[in-house]
Amino acid sequence: MANGALFNEERTHRQRLWRIWDEDAPLLIVVGMNPSQADEINNDNTVEQCQRRAQTRGYGGLMMLNMQDVIETDSRKLRQMPEEHRCTAANSAELVAALDSAQAGQADILCAWGGLGQRYGPVDWFTAEAALRNVTLFCLMVNADGSPHHPLYVAYTKDFEWFGGVVLDEAGQPLVPAE
Repeated sequence: MANGALFNEERTHRQRLWRIWDEDAPLLIVVGMNPSQADEINNDNTVEQCQRRAQTRGYGGLMMLNMQDVIETDSRKLRQMPEEHRCTAANSAELVAALDSAQAGQADILCAWGGLGQRYGPVDWFTAEAALRNVTLFCLMVNADGSPHHPLYVAYTKDFEWFGGVVLDEAGQPLVPAE
């Protein structure tokens, strides 16, 4: 398996983390709120569960991205940070690359940023960019506040549902169907 992660020089921001086990199969790109402690070698609980979900479903790899790329485990601190510190230009470029991969039929995007990501991340911009590219954004379920549910504590048998990007009537199906 090929593991890796892209950090800034100070390792205070992580733009991308990947686990690839089959280069010929599509990727599952999960977009969360912000990175925790997972790195190029070690998984945290979220990455571990997302990897297991991707493998079980039949994807060839997992790529973890986030609405915000600052590494912080205390969400109260995120609220106090200026937006340009929470989400860098490098992170925005990774989100655009993910949309381009989905547009090219190489990946599905599973949104998982929860309520705080919905409030503090560039969600409107991301969903608008997905719509411009005719990309369907999926989630596991929608929270009461309209945000995509975090993947922890959701059964592996739960299928993807439409979240955004293209309008529901034009939404595509996941590249790897549920079994």
